Amino acid sequence: MDTVAQGFFMLRRPMFPLETLYDFNAKVGDFPELFEPELTRIFSQPLASQALFTASPGLYQAFLKSKEGKGNVGAKLFLTLYKYMVRMCSRATPYGLFAGIATGTLSDQSAIEFGEQDIHFETHTRLDMAILHKIISDFEQREHIRKHIRFYVNSSLYDLHGCYRYVEAVETDDVTTHVLSGIEANQNLDCFIALARKGCTIAQMEETLNKTMPIGQANHLISAAIQAQLLVSELQANVTGPLYEKVLVEKLGNIQAKAEAEWLIKLKKLIDDRSPSVENLVMAKNLLRENFPEIGVNTIIQTDVRFQTRQCTIGQGCVDILLSEFEPIRFLLSSERVTALENFKNDFYERYENREIPLLEALDNESGIGYGDILPGSGDELPLIDNISLPETKQAADFEPLSALKQQLIERVLTNQSVSVCLTNEDLSQPGSGPIHQPGDFYLMGSLITSSLKELDKGNFKFMLRAAGGTSGFELIGRFCHADPDLETLVKSATGEHYQNSETIFAEIAHLPQPRTGNILQRPHLGRYEIVYLAQSTLFEHHQIHSSDLMVSVPNGNEVVLRSKRLNKRIVPRMSTAHNFTTGLPVYRFLCEVSGQDSPRIHGWNWGQLKNRHFLPRVECKHWIISRAVWTLEKALYPQLLLNDPDFRTAWERVCDLLNLPRFLILFQADNELLIDCCSDVSLLILKDIFKKEEKIRLTEFLEKPKQGLLVHDNNHFTNEIVLPFRGQSTPAKSIFPSVESSQQSIKIERDFPTGSAWLYVKLYCGTRTADELLVDLIRPFCTKLFESGRIEKWFFIRYRDPAPHIRLRFYHGSRPGFWRYVLESLHEFLKSKMQNLTVNRFQTDTYKREIERYAGLNPLHTESIFHADSDSVLMMLEILRALDPDARWLAGLCGVDRLLDDFGLNREEKQELAQNVYSSMFQEFKGDGSLTIQLNSQYRKHKGMVYATLNQDKSTMDPKLTEILGNRSMKIRSHLNSENHGKPIDHQLIISFAHMFLNRLYISKSREQELLTYHYLTKYYNSINKRKIQ
Repeated sequence: MDTVAQGFFMLRRPMFPLETLYDFNAKVGDFPELFEPELTRIFSQPLASQALFTASPGLYQAFLKSKEGKGNVGAKLFLTLYKYMVRMCSRATPYGLFAGIATGTLSDQSAIEFGEQDIHFETHTRLDMAILHKIISDFEQREHIRKHIRFYVNSSLYDLHGCYRYVEAVETDDVTTHVLSGIEANQNLDCFIALARKGCTIAQMEETLNKTMPIGQANHLISAAIQAQLLVSELQANVTGPLYEKVLVEKLGNIQAKAEAEWLIKLKKLIDDRSPSVENLVMAKNLLRENFPEIGVNTIIQTDVRFQTRQCTIGQGCVDILLSEFEPIRFLLSSERVTALENFKNDFYERYENREIPLLEALDNESGIGYGDILPGSGDELPLIDNISLPETKQAADFEPLSALKQQLIERVLTNQSVSVCLTNEDLSQPGSGPIHQPGDFYLMGSLITSSLKELDKGNFKFMLRAAGGTSGFELIGRFCHADPDLETLVKSATGEHYQNSETIFAEIAHLPQPRTGNILQRPHLGRYEIVYLAQSTLFEHHQIHSSDLMVSVPNGNEVVLRSKRLNKRIVPRMSTAHNFTTGLPVYRFLCEVSGQDSPRIHGWNWGQLKNRHFLPRVECKHWIISRAVWTLEKALYPQLLLNDPDFRTAWERVCDLLNLPRFLILFQADNELLIDCCSDVSLLILKDIFKKEEKIRLTEFLEKPKQGLLVHDNNHFTNEIVLPFRGQSTPAKSIFPSVESSQQSIKIERDFPTGSAWLYVKLYCGTRTADELLVDLIRPFCTKLFESGRIEKWFFIRYRDPAPHIRLRFYHGSRPGFWRYVLESLHEFLKSKMQNLTVNRFQTDTYKREIERYAGLNPLHTESIFHADSDSVLMMLEILRALDPDARWLAGLCGVDRLLDDFGLNREEKQELAQNVYSSMFQEFKGDGSLTIQLNSQYRKHKGMVYATLNQDKSTMDPKLTEILGNRSMKIRSHLNSENHGKPIDHQLIISFAHMFLNRLYISKSREQELLTYHYLTKYYNSINKRKIQ
């Protein structure tokens, strides 16, 4: 199995049991006059009262007035209180005191036992981050604090062609938007930016600047830099490590802000109790109002509940069942590529090829290629996309085979007149249903539906999937680590074990988009390194990676690779908390999406084009409930539910009979879910009011059965949600960078050659078949004539698409600066007739950019000479291949790669290893599965005889002229290699690149797909002959 459980889980449950709701509905059903008195009794209890105050202070105040008989309190108040009670009894998603978490481990046997009723939970309460932000904004302006604060360079700052660019926060009505700002660099600015990189006070900056300018001018410059947020204070919020409020108290103490520190400590003490009383919370609000009357204090705290357990385990057998059954259904859970990241890779490779450039320069929307919706030409200001998710180009609504399967499921349900459908082995054998390649780390979140823990261990359960996905597996867990030390220890242990890699650093993303967002982003340090962007970090400076330190490349256009210049290691971003980053700043979104580039995105069941049907069945597979049944009721179709008929219940019962609706349903309203009891007049009154307001309502089934379930405490039953993190067994990312020395050497080599330099670069746009004709009939004689006459010293070509197919021709002369004019005029004349009849539809020049990093093991001049030899050989081969069987071309490709490996000095075992590695990598690139393997093996069996006959160098059946051409190529390549390397071994990656270019030149189209088969055949052949040699 490719995936293993991390060995622990996070349990989520509501504060009150289902029985509280059921008993309330029963009592009020018998005695309707008890509706308000019963709710008053429940919310007068300390726990419910505190929960209400924490969630909605305004509603709490209205409730107090109703108890005291003050004000005109209507039925609306008590209907709202009823909804809150339903939430506290039925929904396990953590929210204030309404629901909380517990930490459990996997064991031989399931056992979950909560503590005593009066001490079975504790709260973790902290100040709201938006409130803290406003407090610190005030403190920073106080002179006695300001003069002691250390200021640092804005963590988004980068230098672009003599201009400092950075992201500036603009606050309006408690909402933070961001603007990309810029300021021209100068000597004085450079001076204090260099000073502020390690942090300095205003006095220290003044002392440095006073050496070169008057004190007044220095003060103005520093104040302007702080005002413009070019410099930010050390009091800026952190979202990782110790809680921000604790960090603030320590920092205020260090800068002699004693009164402010003591005031903050006093405020913290009021909310720091294990379960702060309403009285303390009111005192905390009053304390805020006294000192900061301009700050709105409706919500001042964030609270998490941790349930105490005597034991909390789930049987390993249960998880093993889920995991084994998950692998076959994984393909159903809407895996998709990130369009923005794919576009970035394509655009980056088109512009920079294999170069490595500063990340912030690449993401700059003026000089770089931008990211997401912030692309060249989109302007500097970012507010338009900061909080709005703009639709991307619409892709196919659904993968076709899955669309067909989903339609079949609907038809099956209609035929059987059932509410659910079970997936069969035949359903799971649909085209495209093979295992998704390289599952990375992920989580599963769902509810265990069972009658008891004992039955769970017997395998009598269903797992109702609610969510799946992630790239770390801890997205739904990370933020609760502050509330549960046991959970923090388990997560740190898991990340420490998995992310140990001497060549690669896994770094947590530390970024704060909005002050209030910090409430869900705060988590302890879950790794040794962090990428810091528009936030503070409390890690030692050596373990902080700033965005300006990151370099980015896209080797061969395949994957995004980040490297730290300072550490000279590959950086893999990680995000261990759940946040919708798709509306965030480009750098933040980019880092988050790169964190998941190596593993498919798992979401959940998606009905696709069928999602708007009035009824969608429950989808099950063995122990899995992949999707619950859903009913959509449109107002226009049920006019009987809109009449002012006092007997709404009768009308509703007719609809229930018609649609076969169960008694208990969940009503969806955006992100909210409300349990509806169809036998409760109060529930139906709420349903009726919502139905009148909305055009349609969505209902789903509630599958928990009364008086049974996974969680039991004092004979009461609770709903549950389980978050299970899993670790993928894919190979950790490795560094692919040359040494620091070779990187430094490559900087000295000339990289860019515009028209008029030593290289002329021409693109000829034409069809793929036309390209072959052009290359043989026109390009080869043209280039041969130029070379033999001394007009050029070397040349080479490649085939390319951008996305239009074209030929890229490069001509070189190192000592004749004006050579390009004659070549360009001659080529234009040579191609005149082809352009007139549109065989060549476009002819243009461009800047030739050497791929220095890709071919770092050789001097570029030798690399280009090898390209010349290979290009000339391929064109001679193409002329001969015209008269041969179509199979001759790919057989020549096999033979050409095999001879190339010989040229680079590889022995049989090394050739086998290289071919296997390339094949495995390309198989992953094409998202290979079992179906593809079967096809490849079948194709090889068909061609095996020809492969052996061609590659047998002693008795090869390949055309002798082709053999002679490859022999001449080998002599030239070996000559260039020996002149530089003197027989030293060459890195395999370099050899692979040369072989890739050879196949690119040889194959007429779809060269990447043909390259996959080439290496598959070579792998099979080398494996076979090496086994024979051993025997």
